[in-house]
Amino acid sequence: MILSPAGSLPDQNDLSTFDISGTRWNLLYKDSLLGAVNYEVEFAEGNVFRYNEEADITPDNDFWEQDGNTVYIYINDRYAKYEGHIVSYDLITGIAKNVDNLIWEFKLTRIN
Repeated sequence: MILSPAGSLPDQNDLSTFDISGTRWNLLYKDSLLGAVNYEVEFAEGNVFRYNEEADITPDNDFWEQDGNTVYIYINDRYAKYEGHIVSYDLITGIAKNVDNLIWEFKLTRIN
């Protein structure tokens, strides 16, 4: 739970000032071959995006951006782009698309 300086709960209707930098989340989506896929991810400082994919041999080319309550995640030099919307301080939902025009829905739930 995040408290405002006055000690009250933040306004869930105005998420445009919520900075996700330094936070960790669970990323969940469904893959047609793998079924449900779940990763722990981090929106690290300097717009570095980290996730626990063992097969990722190029972790240095994943990054993220935030524009108000919209979050963009770029994986493997923009091979896949995720566009999510902050629904609450604990939930981001959106659509992802890769260069092969495969499209899928995803959900991020906050860990910390």
